Amino acid sequence: MKVRLPTTRLLSTLLTLHLAAGLCASGAAAQQRAAAPRTEPIARITYSGEMASLLAKMAQEFGVNVGLVIDANQLRRPVKLDLNYPTMPDVLDAVVKSAPGFEWRETVGGVEVSTVRGGSALLDAPISSFRVSDVDQAEAVELLMSLPEVRASLAEMNLQYRSPGGAAARSAGERFSLELEGMSLRQALNKIVERSGSRFWLFRKFGGAPEGDFITIGIKDR
Repeated sequence: MKVRLPTTRLLSTLLTLHLAAGLCASGAAAQQRAAAPRTEPIARITYSGEMASLLAKMAQEFGVNVGLVIDANQLRRPVKLDLNYPTMPDVLDAVVKSAPGFEWRETVGGVEVSTVRGGSALLDAPISSFRVSDVDQAEAVELLMSLPEVRASLAEMNLQYRSPGGAAARSAGERFSLELEGMSLRQALNKIVERSGSRFWLFRKFGGAPEGDFITIGIKDR
């Protein structure tokens, strides 16, 4: 069975997959639980559109936590791929091949896609303890970024954090509680998106603002 993904920019945010085992669950239903790593193959993926939209959908379909670290002016970076019975590494290899200057690597608890010059040192910031109760993904990220140790790391790197606006700031997945200790900011983000069911986080850096560079961390607009 062939998987066809929309080819226009408008439709690329409405990704619909026809899977080898039948139709996947709707986006709303898929977000009600953390997707387990898939066992049945996707017969074929044919895609032309934004990198972030594809990675967000593949993260859910394969049940793999994926982080995308990208400059804001590259958010709509297009990719094109046509794969038969791909694994998640096959998809990631095809993405970075289609987007020269990007690479992917395995991290603790997931994978990360970024430019070849590297991601952000902020993601290595240590988190001693993080506890949240009855939150959604967006709320959990906001609380994580408000930790004193994260704020201190932001200040050391001359960065500011801003909440993402629009659809990226809306609820993502079920409400949950979480207790984490002794990990990096990157690992904490992986745990949050796994628990929420979205499986995807998006780190955007904005440069050139009068008050200095700033970042947002959210999900891909749906």
